[in-house]
Amino acid sequence: MHEGLNLLKPYSYWETQSGGEVSYRFSTTTSVEYSCYFLDASGYFENYPAIARNVVTFGFRVVQPTPFFRPQYDIRIRDTIFDILYKSTLLHPERSIFIMFDTRDRRPRHRKVVFGKWFKEFCAISNLRITRLSLTIPSDDDYSNVHICLFVPSSSPDLISIKHAFIDIRDELISKGYPPSTDYQCKE
Repeated sequence: MHEGLNLLKPYSYWETQSGGEVSYRFSTTTSVEYSCYFLDASGYFENYPAIARNVVTFGFRVVQPTPFFRPQYDIRIRDTIFDILYKSTLLHPERSIFIMFDTRDRRPRHRKVVFGKWFKEFCAISNLRITRLSLTIPSDDDYSNVHICLFVPSSSPDLISIKHAFIDIRDELISKGYPPSTDYQCKE
């Protein structure tokens, strides 16, 4: 764990590499193994070079869920993810992290709330300044709205250009009849 975070007790994790992509794995006290990973996300932003220049997606998942697996609340999972994100941001202070909330299980709003809460908690316990840019793109039903977030270290030399590109994305969605709601948060 990095000394910069005041976390309860993250799990020990190890780094793995496959095809040039880095992931981190850890196992909980109940022997559930998780994988956290960063993948190149530049393809999502081909028309927006300021964002595409240095952006990754971040995700985490249970490595081998069984039909009987039921996720349990474990604050150490959150703390482990925070530690991984903190280390990654220190190593790559210019890199943005893109997250799109999964809608397949009809729980994107829940993920939006959790990630919003985690963002506030992460900012409160770290000394990092992060700007969060969010869009909620409406759909015809209440269950398949798409929620996307872009987390940009405030130290990024591209921060202003990224904010302008995000506004352009919003305006493009509006012109296509998908008026998104937007949210900007910055820990100063």
